[in-house]
Amino acid sequence: MRVRAGMVVGLLLWAGLAQGTTWIVCPTECPYADLAEAIAAAAPGDTILVQPGTYPGDVWLKKPLDIRSAGDEPGVIEGHVYVLGTGQVTLHGLTVRSGGIHLEDSSGVLIADCAVEGPSGIVIRSASVTVRDTAITGAADHGILVTLGSRALIAGCTISGAGKDGIHIAASLADLRDNEVQGSGGYGIWGDAHATVSGQATLASLSGNARGTVGGTALALDRDPPAAPAGLTVSPEEWTAGEISVAWVPPEDLSGIAAAWYTIGSAPQGPEDGTRAVGNPFLVASPPEGKHVVYVWLEDHAGNRNEKACAEALLLADRTPPSGEVAESSGARHVFSPQITLTIEARDLAGTEPGSGVASLRLSNDGRTWGPWQPFAPSVAWDLAGSGGSAAPGAKTVVIELRDQAGNVSRITTELILVPSLASSEPILCLAVAGNLLAHGSPSGTIRVVDPTTGKEVLALRGHTGGVYALAFSPDGKTLASGSNDNTVRLWDVATGKEVRVLRGHTGGVWTVAFSPDGKTLASGSSDATVRLWTVATGKAWRTLSGHTGVVRAVAFSPDGKALASGSDDRTVRVWEVASGRLKHTLTDHGGAVRSVAFSPDGKLLGSVGADGKALLWDGATGKLARTLVPAGPELRAVAFAPDGESVATASAAGTIVVWDVATGEERDTLQGHTAQVNALAYTADGRTLASGGADKVVRLWQVEP
Repeated sequence: MRVRAGMVVGLLLWAGLAQGTTWIVCPTECPYADLAEAIAAAAPGDTILVQPGTYPGDVWLKKPLDIRSAGDEPGVIEGHVYVLGTGQVTLHGLTVRSGGIHLEDSSGVLIADCAVEGPSGIVIRSASVTVRDTAITGAADHGILVTLGSRALIAGCTISGAGKDGIHIAASLADLRDNEVQGSGGYGIWGDAHATVSGQATLASLSGNARGTVGGTALALDRDPPAAPAGLTVSPEEWTAGEISVAWVPPEDLSGIAAAWYTIGSAPQGPEDGTRAVGNPFLVASPPEGKHVVYVWLEDHAGNRNEKACAEALLLADRTPPSGEVAESSGARHVFSPQITLTIEARDLAGTEPGSGVASLRLSNDGRTWGPWQPFAPSVAWDLAGSGGSAAPGAKTVVIELRDQAGNVSRITTELILVPSLASSEPILCLAVAGNLLAHGSPSGTIRVVDPTTGKEVLALRGHTGGVYALAFSPDGKTLASGSNDNTVRLWDVATGKEVRVLRGHTGGVWTVAFSPDGKTLASGSSDATVRLWTVATGKAWRTLSGHTGVVRAVAFSPDGKALASGSDDRTVRVWEVASGRLKHTLTDHGGAVRSVAFSPDGKLLGSVGADGKALLWDGATGKLARTLVPAGPELRAVAFAPDGESVATASAAGTIVVWDVATGEERDTLQGHTAQVNALAYTADGRTLASGGADKVVRLWQVEP
């Protein structure tokens, strides 16, 4: 036996070495520290002993060589080992790291007791090879690939963590014995239609997504796809906002069922046209919303699958909460009793498709205290005083939660104002407010004085023999003046309810009365077309203002008491100088009887409304038209300025009250609730409440912005 340079004589008797020269490779203190140089120097049939250490770089073998690790620790090749176009190559006890072993067009190759730790694994192309007792880990593709007409005996090997199949056989023959495949990303063993696999106890154990033949000889691979899944069911079957479980009864299959494939909404167009799911049942975590068919087909452990062998089931998914609007049944913002009826318009979509449908609702007056869930209905009776609410007048927020059949919940709200109402047995002809008292007149002649906060009647004043059409409290609130179509004006002591005196002189019914700001003078207007000025202390008339040609329906003093405005059926508004009785202005823009007049608190504006439906604001000093609030419409019967002068209210024969912004002439609010004409309006001193009364026999107390 010849020993070349670098040989160690003591190792010549290495058991099992092939005939030829033996070469030693070691990292240091050897003639060959580079494995490639030793391979280049070696002759066919030589042996190369690799001492422990790491040898970087790829290794190319194109001649028969026996390369072995020597020592207790393996030699580590940091790279790839290529065996190309040769035969009788042995790789024994080596560790190949960061690469792999590639065999091509070679024969009689033996790989034994090696470790391949790298992304390439072992690739066998057009070669015959025996792989024994070798560990292959971390291959990015297949652990061992046998292809292109190769023949391989693979025995006692361990393949773990392959990115695809543990052992993949394509158009080749493989004898597999006592191998172990663990945790492969694909299959334990895969063979295509042109592969032949034989062996006894092919796989000692399997884990993960693996398939293998066990026992027997010349066992054929499973090449038939599974039948369609039987008994396909989904849970829950009803609408859901969560995940859906899909289960089936597995059909008989040679290699067994490994996984299911599914598509949702459209039938699959190919065996991999869908999502692969492992497990029975499997979960669809976030199914598309709406009603959709799920198509399910199966894959066996041999990888066979056929999308045409699929079963169908219906998925009902809805994760979108309902939406809607709620309002009081009449559509008004103001309500007059805590017991109301709400109209609800609700919609439910599942994404953009029709949803599961609104199933139930519950209500609250504060968003925290809830009534019970009840079946959804478009009309619901509700009590503003319950479930966190109260019967106190003012702004109310009703909160409604809508729940669909899938359990999705949403909230909708409506803002309402509970308006106190004082019922009367007769139509309300006129109103007056002072402090905590409200007086109203009636066709029977009775004047009723009530506490608006409680609704209790404080006084009932009787003495007129005709209907009472005019009321006014004195500035100090101690005296109440009333005018009637019995042609008289009466003064009442508010504290006692006694009649103080009767003012006679008009020859027609009295339709309007007003106190001067100092409370010393009372003005009255009558069907006799005159305005009379009375001394309150004596009850004597000290001036008669003549000039109107029709019934005088309205009178109002300016805030300084120097002017008096009057409105008449003769379609005019006249402004008088109180001290002299001189007519200052005649305002003629109305096309119908003037029903009501009022000065703004600063006296700069004079408001008037009439049967022509006009609401006009005049310059209080010049008498020129300053602004037209309403150019025409239903008859307007009352006008009143808020105490701060920033808004003015008008009331119509149609039962509607409108609050206007004085500065802009824009509408601030519309107050709807009367069912007949409104005859009178009166603000409280703080401007927070507007009282209205009309032919529907009700006084309503509206909360308005001060």
